[in-house]
Amino acid sequence: MTRQSRRLALACLALATAAMLAGCQRGDTTVSADPNSPQPPPASTLAPATPRATPPQRDPAPSPPTAPVIPSPIRQVHQGDRLFGVYWVSASLAQLSPVEQRLRALGHPASSGDLDCDQGARRWLGVADSVTSRVAVYFGTEQDARAFAEGVEVRPRPYGVAAATLYCLD
Repeated sequence: MTRQSRRLALACLALATAAMLAGCQRGDTTVSADPNSPQPPPASTLAPATPRATPPQRDPAPSPPTAPVIPSPIRQVHQGDRLFGVYWVSASLAQLSPVEQRLRALGHPASSGDLDCDQGARRWLGVADSVTSRVAVYFGTEQDARAFAEGVEVRPRPYGVAAATLYCLD
């Protein structure tokens, strides 16, 4: 191949490349060596070859933990009321003093005293006769009492929930 023919071949190659690039800039992405070959549909109907990148989603700032919403105990109880109590029990009222103080610090009306003053509670709770003292908060429904027992931030956890008729309130 002579020098002149090489120049001509390079010029043709450069021209062909320029034509292809000009076609790509207009949005025509098809190049066919054979003009009789079937042409693909226009670019506007084709799905993109690669999925479009979406910007990463930022998680919203985590909200601060909230205390569980628990039912409010009944504030005023009366002799003969039949209620549901959440009970902490012990052989000694002195052992329950921290529980009573914590409940009051949380704004709950804690009641302390003899377990047998809440008639029926001992049987519902299934505690031994040696267990004589209790701290309790009272509710109108068993559902509210159970929800309170599960959500209250007091340690030790309540011993249980029981239905009782209240006495010894004089």
